[in-house]
Amino acid sequence: MPKKIIMTDDQLQEIIALRKDGLRWLGIERQTGIKRRNAQRAYMDWFAEQSMDELKEARIKVASEEYRKHLGQLVTFGDYLARYICIPSSQYEKRSSQEILGELWKMDFTPEEMTNTLYRVRPRD
Repeated sequence: MPKKIIMTDDQLQEIIALRKDGLRWLGIERQTGIKRRNAQRAYMDWFAEQSMDELKEARIKVASEEYRKHLGQLVTFGDYLARYICIPSSQYEKRSSQEILGELWKMDFTPEEMTNTLYRVRPRD
């Protein structure tokens, strides 16, 4: 089994720079003295690591955006619950809070839909 060649950061950075400049592997071998297969392997390992880092950053960005949206929906829901109180009149059947909240959780809390809730509600004074 071939032994793994350990490359310094400076050597790797030189290989990356030469490759970005368009040099082929044989040219990199001639210029650096590092065998082209070793240079290619080091470059491919670096490139794969960069791709994984970019993927991780993209996932973090998407997750944070979704988290912000979710928090915004929770704030909107909390604001709605704080502003409006459900006071059923005699014309409405009495429901348990569990039934009402169960139906509220199924709703999409856009401002338009909030005005058409399970009961007609009035803002608290």
